[in-house]
Amino acid sequence: MTTETATEIEVATAPVAKKPAARKPAAKKIPAAKPVAKKAAAKKVAAKKAEKKGSILFSTAKLKESGEKIKESADKAQDLIKTVVYAQLGVYGKIYDEVSSRIETTRDEAPKQWNSLVKRGVKVQKDLGKSQKELTAKIKEIDLKDGVKKVTVGYKESLEKVKFFGKKAA
Repeated sequence: MTTETATEIEVATAPVAKKPAARKPAAKKIPAAKPVAKKAAAKKVAAKKAEKKGSILFSTAKLKESGEKIKESADKAQDLIKTVVYAQLGVYGKIYDEVSSRIETTRDEAPKQWNSLVKRGVKVQKDLGKSQKELTAKIKEIDLKDGVKKVTVGYKESLEKVKFFGKKAA
């Protein structure tokens, strides 16, 4: 990794192998005067060459921008989580309210229902008492002695008929 300026960082994706330089006879080098505009152009050319080689340039501005985006998305996710939790609490609150109201109405209605059941029980008791009196009266109306006499008379008549038909057949 090399740094070109204070605000740019160059990351190379593939290392470049250097060839050993061939030895040449030493010659005198005369420094040439270069204009200032060429230095900026040379940096642009170097940056373009680096892009062609596959290296990526990151600037601190881009890093700050991506950090801000990450923070914004984290804030949005946190807000979404809060919203979901509030919705769940709302559901629990509604359930609690519904159960509480049903319990209260049951408490209010229980004495009324009890009283109506007591009244119904008294009415059924009276009806059963009437039915019992009617049944005992009907039982008393039936005379067992008359019933036994009717059965014995019917038996005797049937026996005489059987004897009569038996004599005829003989």
